[in-house]
Amino acid sequence: MLRYSAVSCMSKHPEIENANWTYDGWDGKYPAPPGAAIIYICRQHSRLTDGELKHNATCSFLPDDAWETSFRGKDIRCRDEIAYPECRLTDMGKEYMGTVNMTENGSPCLRWDSPELTSSFREVGEGFQENMFYDEHFLNQNPSMHENFCRNPTLNMGPWCFIDKGGLKWEMCSIPLCDELRGPECKLTQKGAEYVGSRSMTISGSPCKSWSSTKNWNEGRLFEMWKQAFPDSITADHNYCRNPDGKMGGPWCSVLDGESSEETWGYCDVHFCTMEEKETTCEMEGRCQSKPVECKLTKDGDEYVGIMNEVANVEIRPMKCQSWLSQATNKQVPMPSLEKFPDSAIDSSHNYCRNPNRNPDGPWCYAETSNGNGWQYCEVPFCFQAYERSAVNGDPAVGYPECLQTEMGKEYVGTVRKTETGKSCLKWSSMTSFFEFFRNTLGFDQMIGFDGHFRYGTPALHENFCRNPTLKERPWCFVKSSGEWEFCNISLCLNYPNKTECKWTKEGEEYAGTRNVTLTGNQCLSWSASNFYNDLWPRFPEDVRKTHHNFCRNPLGREVPFCLVAHEEFEDCDIPFCTFHYLH
Repeated sequence: MLRYSAVSCMSKHPEIENANWTYDGWDGKYPAPPGAAIIYICRQHSRLTDGELKHNATCSFLPDDAWETSFRGKDIRCRDEIAYPECRLTDMGKEYMGTVNMTENGSPCLRWDSPELTSSFREVGEGFQENMFYDEHFLNQNPSMHENFCRNPTLNMGPWCFIDKGGLKWEMCSIPLCDELRGPECKLTQKGAEYVGSRSMTISGSPCKSWSSTKNWNEGRLFEMWKQAFPDSITADHNYCRNPDGKMGGPWCSVLDGESSEETWGYCDVHFCTMEEKETTCEMEGRCQSKPVECKLTKDGDEYVGIMNEVANVEIRPMKCQSWLSQATNKQVPMPSLEKFPDSAIDSSHNYCRNPNRNPDGPWCYAETSNGNGWQYCEVPFCFQAYERSAVNGDPAVGYPECLQTEMGKEYVGTVRKTETGKSCLKWSSMTSFFEFFRNTLGFDQMIGFDGHFRYGTPALHENFCRNPTLKERPWCFVKSSGEWEFCNISLCLNYPNKTECKWTKEGEEYAGTRNVTLTGNQCLSWSASNFYNDLWPRFPEDVRKTHHNFCRNPLGREVPFCLVAHEEFEDCDIPFCTFHYLH
């Protein structure tokens, strides 16, 4: 029996065109030791031309300086796979949503919303229905969103487009078939009319009826009219979720009502493809994006786009919110229009608290109840409250709001709770009953009650944070119920003496900026021209009785800062919210 001594591979390993490779058992430096392996994988996990997903090569243990490979021949390479939407899933390609914008003859495509097309499409194009408007021929019924990309809004043999070639004409485009012809189980657009997946059940679990079996004569006639608005061919048993009429929520289907047995409809559980890709990337590569800010800026919170999906104030347990799209046919509490939601996109997974109808009590959702018709408010905190919780838990901001914009610091809204000697502050609300014992000695106004010295008129909202409700030289707090107090050590902001030109709370009582023009453009008058500023001076963020300024303020606790524009006539000011990037 012959024995060969192991030698190294001096020659470079074989390569596969367009493939990535990794080293297994060595560092890639030559000579390669016997047993050193190369693993070949195609980019984007496409297959090789022999159908395999990967191959390998191993440095031989035989003394011939050879690489042993799992493939044979030199023609093995990675396939140039084209994935949807840059390819056709069907011969007709009505579902095509790619970006090819040139015909098979090389002519550039015109925009589908060009004025010359919308006025003469029937004379030039082929297959446009007489009883359908131009927009209705397109997926999502929106020619503009298709720009100048090849599409098949009619029933032609494949995607095409209009061109300007000595006049208005049309030509076919060369769009390849996808290697994988099964449609993705997700949608690319909000309305999702391009969806050609196989879901056949609504979000609530009702099975879809076939599109050709609808009992509603009007719908039956419409589907006959709009059969070319489907992204695929409608057969007798076709009951897959589709969106031929451009409903805002996405693919849907006809179903039978479980109680009345009458025909109705419902949205289907079709998510966005991009959301699924992000979730996969997040899990596989550990690159999850930060969550949105879980708070509201305004009282009604119509701008809230967080991910809270539970309602509180229930006796037994918090209840999960239902998908908004699952309530599209709710007759007891009609679902608001999707256009009123603050989200850029909504699919069947969206069950987050929102306030699309601007309910004065804030974000809400349809709660999970026995009859499916209940709805509840969500306890979404204000952003300044959420920040306070975060800061108290050990994550205060650097800079504003944890600094002073003025030396007196009446505007301070930070969360320092200890004095300069390290003593803990008492809650301001705990001192209400002792007010009469110290009101004459600590600078409190004799004509104003304890509560009236605080922003919002409520000491409890200030917890035990350092504040300056009087006119002391800087923020302070009580350290004993007997009235003993101490100053707090809070630094001036780095941009001092400049002010922060934004508001931290919804009412903006703390705003100490210099804006002096109203929403309508009127110039503000000095506060000294008002009859009430002497009574409300503690709620200004500075000693207004000495400065006599005309800046927008909110000493009355109105919805937003305002100013005086005529005798006892006020107008609101447009003060933006500060960014709450600390909460991301």
